[in-house]
Order: sequence, then C-alpha cells, then structure tokens
Amino acid sequence: KPEHKAPKYLLDFGESDKPLLVKIALSSRSIDGAKHNLAAEMPDWDFGKAKAKVENLWRESLSILSVKGTEDQKISAYTALYHLFLQPNIISDCGEEPEYSTFSLWDTFRAAHPFYSLFTPDKNAGFVHSLMANGDRQGFLPIWALWGSDNFCMIGNHGVSIVAEASAKGLLSEAEAQRAYKAVRQTLTVSHEPKSDWELYTQYGYFPTDKVESESVSRTMECSYDDYAAATMAKALGLNDDAKMFGERAKYWQNVFDPSTRFARPRKADGTWKGPFNPADVGHAESVGGDYTEGNAWQYTFH
Repeated sequence: KPEHKAPKYLLDFGESDKPLLVKIALSSRSIDGAKHNLAAEMPDWDFGKAKAKVENLWRESLSILSVKGTEDQKISAYTALYHLFLQPNIISDCGEEPEYSTFSLWDTFRAAHPFYSLFTPDKNAGFVHSLMANGDRQGFLPIWALWGSDNFCMIGNHGVSIVAEASAKGLLSEAEAQRAYKAVRQTLTVSHEPKSDWELYTQYGYFPTDKVESESVSRTMECSYDDYAAATMAKALGLNDDAKMFGERAKYWQNVFDPSTRFARPRKADGTWKGPFNPADVGHAESVGGDYTEGNAWQYTFH
C-alpha cells in the first residue's frame, strides 16, 4: 500500500519434510551492515546455542539484584527489571562504538535513569554519551529519541535532567561534564520546535495557556525541573552566573500555582487564571487538548 514506508514480502518455500531455518539481522546503517551483524552475532545455525547465549545475557542482567520476598513479589521485581533493560537499544553495528537510541525521556527521567545510574553506572554513562552525540547532530539534547533522531514526543527537555544527574553522580569526567554542560545550556536557551519556545517562557515566567496550543501547566512545571537540574550542574562546575539564572527559572512553576485554590492551574498571558477550573479534568497533549499532559491538576500540583 502507498502509505506503507517499506515493501512487505510473502515468501513461499514450498512443501518440505525438513525444518526451515531462518536468520535475520538488522542495521541502522546499511544492508552491508546487516550482513556484517549477522556474521558477527549469529555465525552458525545452532538454535540451542543462540537460545543459551540470550538466556545467559538476561541472567547476567537480572542478577544485579537479589530479591527477597514471596514468589509473587520476586516475579514482580524481576519483571520490572526485565522491562528496564528492554530499552534503550543499541543501533550501531557490531564493532562500532555503541550508540543507543529509543529514549522515551519523559517517561524514564523520573525513575529509570536514576536506577541505571545507581545499579548500572557504566551502561548509563553510555546512554549519556549517546544523548550527547544525538545533541551534537541536532543542536539540542533529545526530547524523545527514536532510531537516532528526535520525534519531539511529549514535553520538557529531560535529556538535561539525565545528563545533569550523571554528572552529579560522577559518571562523567571533568572534561565530559564541561562539554555536557554546554549542550545543556544550548538546549535550554536556544529555542527549537515544536515545544521549546524559551523566548515565550522567559517573557512570562510560564507558558501562558492562551499563547500555546496545549499542555501549558505541565510544560511550565517540567521545564522548571530541567532548569533546576541545569542550575545544580552549573553550580557544581563553578558557573555561578548560570546557576543563578537557571535557579531563577527553576522557580517558574510558582507562577502557575494559584494560592486561592492550592492547585497548579492554567494562567493567561495577562496574568489572570483560566476558568472555569476543575482540578479533576484530564489533559492529554493534542489528542484532547487541555493544559496538562496525561494528567490533571491533582497530579501536577504534587509534581
């Protein structure tokens, strides 16, 4: 079909009383890269050997934790750990410097990456290096990186948070931290589409609900968090002027907090509050509009 971006094939191997053996390899670079990966990762036709190799890799990954509790609790814990290690994915070819992608940063900056930094610091350092490499290519740290490029999904610039945390926890050398901070600063001061309009953000001290299409409250609060992360990183590097500037921006969340209702709520450019206001109303990006992202005023006030 025309809307399909790649051809699809139906292969008929005819009737046979012998097993049909198939090997598949991928490459984000080229067909030759896929052939190289196939030869490097799957040189023979021993399915049992391949299965054992994968099982050993997963056993090694899951063994970083020793869980005590009931059988159900252990299943829950190790299933969560399995999910944590499904992504990010290596998209570079065998023999190349590992480059990771599939960074659902809006989802993972809150808990997954802090976990990686504590329990798999070397792996998380590799994630950060890939984020920085992606940032070098596009001019800002990723928002939601997929297959080596940004799809701009969700809000905030949480690559900033992940890089700043890695620096704070000693996962970057001094030189790497200096280079990483330049990427952080560029990301948070040079506007890039579609949801990082820093001129608007700094003009009002929040994203006014009547100046942006949607998610005004959530965008303000999550960008404030990234500003806090940048301020913390700048201070650690002795960049006091930047630390002060980002520290002031980190307080912008207060500008969408209404003392009379005790909720974070949408605010117009003239400073008045948008009404009528129901803290239980849920917003979900452009799909239904609204001023929150997959949440409401109850959830984001506590955020």
